[in-house]
Amino acid sequence: MLFGSRHRTTFLDELEKGGNFPPAVHSAMDFNVDPCDNFFQYACGAWQKKAVIPAEQGGIAKSWDTAEDKSYAALHQLMLAEYPAESPYRKVHDWFKSCMDLKEVQEKKAAPLKPWLASVEAIDSHEKLWDTLVLFQLWSIPTMIKLSVSADEKEPLKHDLFLEPSGLVLPDSSYYDTEDDDDAKKHVKALHHYLKTITMLAGYSEEEACASADRTIEVEKMLAKFQDGEPWVSIEDSYMHYNKSQLEAHSPNIPWDRYFGGLSAGCKQAGLECLHSLGQNNNLVMDAPYFYQKLSEAFGNHSADFWKPYLRTHVIYNLSPLLSDDFLNATFKLDAELDGVEDQPARWHKCVAAVQHGLPGLTDQLYVKNYFPESAKKVALSMMEQLREAFIANLKNVGWMDDKTRAAAMHKARSIDFNIGSPDTWPAIWDGYKVDPSNYFENSMLAYHSKQVWKLSQVDKPVNRKEWSMRASEVNAYYDNGVTALFVPAAVLQAPFFSQNYSAERNFGGIATVMGHEFTHGFDDTGRKYDAKSRLRQWWDRPAVNKFRSHSRCISDLYEGFTIADAQVDGNGTLGENIADMGGLKISLMAYENLHEQEHGGAAPSNGDKRTFFVAFAQNWCDKERFKSQQEEVLTDEHSPDIFRVNGPVSQSHEFSRVFGCPAGSPMNPVKKCVLWKDSRPSEQLATWRRRKALGALRDVLHR
Repeated sequence: MLFGSRHRTTFLDELEKGGNFPPAVHSAMDFNVDPCDNFFQYACGAWQKKAVIPAEQGGIAKSWDTAEDKSYAALHQLMLAEYPAESPYRKVHDWFKSCMDLKEVQEKKAAPLKPWLASVEAIDSHEKLWDTLVLFQLWSIPTMIKLSVSADEKEPLKHDLFLEPSGLVLPDSSYYDTEDDDDAKKHVKALHHYLKTITMLAGYSEEEACASADRTIEVEKMLAKFQDGEPWVSIEDSYMHYNKSQLEAHSPNIPWDRYFGGLSAGCKQAGLECLHSLGQNNNLVMDAPYFYQKLSEAFGNHSADFWKPYLRTHVIYNLSPLLSDDFLNATFKLDAELDGVEDQPARWHKCVAAVQHGLPGLTDQLYVKNYFPESAKKVALSMMEQLREAFIANLKNVGWMDDKTRAAAMHKARSIDFNIGSPDTWPAIWDGYKVDPSNYFENSMLAYHSKQVWKLSQVDKPVNRKEWSMRASEVNAYYDNGVTALFVPAAVLQAPFFSQNYSAERNFGGIATVMGHEFTHGFDDTGRKYDAKSRLRQWWDRPAVNKFRSHSRCISDLYEGFTIADAQVDGNGTLGENIADMGGLKISLMAYENLHEQEHGGAAPSNGDKRTFFVAFAQNWCDKERFKSQQEEVLTDEHSPDIFRVNGPVSQSHEFSRVFGCPAGSPMNPVKKCVLWKDSRPSEQLATWRRRKALGALRDVLHR
C-alpha cells in the first residue's frame, strides 16, 4: 500500500484536486466514490449523473456513442454534398436523397411488398415453396435457412459454405420459452400483436392477419426448440464437412439440389458464377446438424401451405424498415417492449446507416479521404507493434507454458496482420448497381442482392486475407481467427478513444486497450485453437492446454459472481471477451511502460500517469442504460455488462491496486487474483453488484 488507512481520505482529496487528470477525463469522475470500492463508478459517476439516455436508444455509452455521433455527423455532411454527375460519389448523394424522400415512401405505403408477397401466395406445392425460399435467399430476406461464407477452419486458404440455424424474430430462442418464463410470455404476446398489426398494414384482413400471426408463433416456437436442442460440441468437433450426398442423407426432406441449383441460376442472372462445385470438395459445413435434421422432419410432416403464413409475416417484417411510418411505428412498439426505448432514431440517422451499408466502398473512400489522415494511421500502426512486442515479452514469463508451446505462440503473435483505417479495395458489385434517387426500396433491395450473390460466389475461392467485414466509418474493431488478422476502422481512431494530441497514457488507456483486447482474442479460449496459419488444430501441448483451462476457469468463476438488472452474468458464455478485456489492459499497460522508459531514459511512468491510464481505460466503458435493455444484454450478449468490463479487469491487476492504494481484500483488490498469462493463485469472487441500471446495446430497428 502507498499509505495507512488513516490517510485514505487525504489521498482521495488530493487525487481530485491535484491528480493531473485531463479536464475532459476529470469532469466525468465521481470523487465521492473510493476507486477501490467501485472503480467504474469512480471513473464514470459524474458523467452518469448528467447523462440522458436518448429516447430512441436502450442506453448511452460515453465514448462509443460520442465517437459514433461524430462519425454519423461526418457521413451526413458527405451525403448531403452535391457531386458532379460524372463523379462516382454522386451515387452516395442520390442514395441518401431517396431515403430522405419521406413523401415518396409514405405514398407507396405497402405497395413495394406486393411482388414479394405474391411469390408467397403462389405457393401451392413443395416445389414452389423451395423456389420461393431460393428467391428470398438471393435477395437476403431471412428465413429458417441461413447461409454464410467464411474461411475453411481446417484449410483456411479457401472459402466454405456454412449452414446455420435461423428463422426467429425475437433476439434468441430463450425468448420463446413460455412454459416457465413470465417474461417470455409477455414477449411472445407482444410479438403476436406486432405480426398481426404489420400483416394488416400489408393489406390482409384482421382474420387473415391473426391466423398468420398464430401460425408464425407456432413455427418460431418449433424452430426455437430445434435451436435449444442442439447438443453442445467442442469447436474442434463443430465443423462438420459434408458433400452433397451426405447433406441429402442427413436432411432428406430438404431438396438441396433444387435449392442450390436455384441459387446458382440466380447468381448467373446477376453476372456471377457461384456454387458450381458445391458439395464436391466437402465445402459444406453444417453448424447445426440437429437443427437441420429436425427442420427436414418438419418439412416432411407439413404441407407447403403450412409454411405460407410464416413466410408471409417474415417478408413483411424483414422489409418493413423500408416502408412507411405505419410499419416503423409498429416495429418501434415491439422494440419498446423488448428494450425499453422511448422513440425512434431521426430519419437522417437511419438514412446514413442505410447508405453506409448500401454503398460500402464509396462511403469508406469518402470517409477516409476527408476524416482519416495518414499520420493517424502511422501512429496506430506503431501502437499496434508496441502491443505485439509487449504481448511477446509477457509470454516469456508465463511459467505454466512449456517452451514448445511458448515458441509456437510467439510465432503466431508475430504472424498477426494489422489492418488500420479501411480496406484498399472493394468488390465492384457492391457499389456497381444503378441507384435511383427516387426509389429507396429498390436501392435497398439491390444493395442486399449485390452483397448476397457476391458472397455466394466466393465459395471455393481463395480467401482474401485483407478483406474487411466492417466499414471504415464504424466505431469498432475486431480480430478474425480465419485470417489471423486484426482490423481497426478509421472511425474508432478519434476522440475520445484516441488523438494525436493526447498524452501517451491517455492513448494507451483508451484506444490501445481496445486494440490490445482484439489482439488477445487470438489467444483466448477460442483463438488459442487456431495456429499462426489460421488452421483449427491442436498446436499446444496437452499440459499447457490443461493449465490454460485451469487459469481461465478462474476468470469464468469470477464473472459468474456478477449480477445486474436481476440477471446473472454467464461467466462461461462471456469468457472469451473477459479474457480479451484482461489481456488488453495488461499488454497495453506494459506497452505504455516500455514506451515511457524508451522516451525518458529508462524512467518508469509516475503513479499519477498510471492512474490516468487506468481512468482512461475505464472511461472507454462509461454507460447508462435502461433496465429492459440490460436484461436483454445479459441474456444475449457475449460481452459482460460494461461495469464488469471495468471492475473485473482492474480488480485482477496488482499495478492498479498499487497506484490507487487499494487495501487487500477491498472489492477492487481481492487477495487472490486471476491472471491468465502468468502464474497466479485461483480467484476469489468479487462481491456481487446488484444495480438496477437499465442498459443494453442500441438495436437499430429502422434499417435491416
